[in-house]
Amino acid sequence: MSVRKTARQFNLFSEASTRFSKGVHPETAVPAAKRAAELFHRHAGGEVVGGIVDEYPAPIPPQTITLNRSEIERVLGFGLPDGEVERVLTALQFRLENTPWGWSVVTPPTRLDIQAGAADLIEELARVSGYDRLPDRLLPLEMPTPKGNRSLQIEQKIQDTLADLGLSECITYALSSKEAERKLVPGAGELSVMGGPDYVTLVNPVSPERAVMRRTLLPGLLEVAARNLQSAEGVALFEFGFVYLLAGGELPDEPRRVAVVLCGRRSAGAWDDPLGVKPKAFDFFDLKGVVESLAAALHLGGMTFEPTTAGPHLHPGKAAVLKVNGAEVGTLGELHPKVAAVFGLADRAVQVAELDAEALIAATPERYPYRPFSTLPAAKRDVAVIVPDDMPAEKVLGELRAGGGELLTEVSLFDVYRGESIPAGTKSLAFALTYQPKEKTLTDKEIDKAHEKIEGRLRNVLKAKIRGKDA
Repeated sequence: MSVRKTARQFNLFSEASTRFSKGVHPETAVPAAKRAAELFHRHAGGEVVGGIVDEYPAPIPPQTITLNRSEIERVLGFGLPDGEVERVLTALQFRLENTPWGWSVVTPPTRLDIQAGAADLIEELARVSGYDRLPDRLLPLEMPTPKGNRSLQIEQKIQDTLADLGLSECITYALSSKEAERKLVPGAGELSVMGGPDYVTLVNPVSPERAVMRRTLLPGLLEVAARNLQSAEGVALFEFGFVYLLAGGELPDEPRRVAVVLCGRRSAGAWDDPLGVKPKAFDFFDLKGVVESLAAALHLGGMTFEPTTAGPHLHPGKAAVLKVNGAEVGTLGELHPKVAAVFGLADRAVQVAELDAEALIAATPERYPYRPFSTLPAAKRDVAVIVPDDMPAEKVLGELRAGGGELLTEVSLFDVYRGESIPAGTKSLAFALTYQPKEKTLTDKEIDKAHEKIEGRLRNVLKAKIRGKDA
């Protein structure tokens, strides 16, 4: 221990320091001296004088280990003949003495790795005899009933869902640097991310690039995306991992996060693409679809998206906050162009999201109901609504569902229009509505009545106009 600490303190490592830091048995001093005397005599003409002067007042007694035949069979799963045991251990310079139950084994001074138990001796027998001789067999006892780990199961569900959506999982370093995370703030200068220099800092970092524990997954994931885009037309990546936040106590908080990065083309070009037309790039709605699919797989209720200006790394006007039952669980949007340029992704639209995995797991219900599908035919209607340009489509969707009730089973936005045929400062949102009853087939008159009820609610609540019907 003294040699190891001294070598580390002065940063002076040698073959001798490496050897002696691992320990050398004092009994090896006499054989080493005899060997040195032999070399002096043979190659330097030295004269060897008989006798040994040795200052060794407290010799270390040799280590004796009891090795039972039954223990060999219990550990390896098969028995070894006595002759094989004695051949192997004798060849390895162990001294054996027969006993009624097996052997009493004295370890050589050079084998400091052999501990007091018999397991190390049995390992030597298996190593020399051959690991291929170990038999395959089932455990003689029944396996205990496994206990569920809900947190781990939901974590694996999140990872499986994102992988099923076509994203590739990444595992980046938990060690980072303040400079790497500072890149997420355009023009941050000497400021640190999210305000304040509160980082879990290493006392003896391996390198300046690995001096602190990360507080966000995005820098590492963006670096991976930039490297992959040097040889790929598009990337879709995610990471599930820990971040480290100072909490004022002895240990930091280690919450889990989920980060997603989409950049480049959605798909590779094909031979039958129209001439001069490239596949479209990932946009905000691709990212929103990934988050919605993840929320659907976890059966999250009360999910909403709201515009946000929080998060300096996101593009103003192209960012949203995800809320579940009114509680914020993460942000998503397009990366700020200045931040993208710092990470080597200039002139690219980079879609990023970072979600609080702990909040997602807590919001995931333990049980969720299923409802039987209807065997009756569905009826489809379209409605185009003219609303102010700053009104979110999510708000219109909420009123559509509220007006349709249980009869309205599906709503989807399929067109957004701004142009000369509608007033300036407004937009037209076209929705496809699916009506499906539970008990009887609806007549056209009943469907029209339900559709008119929805249109009336849009007029009264949102002060909207129905395109094609209202002047």
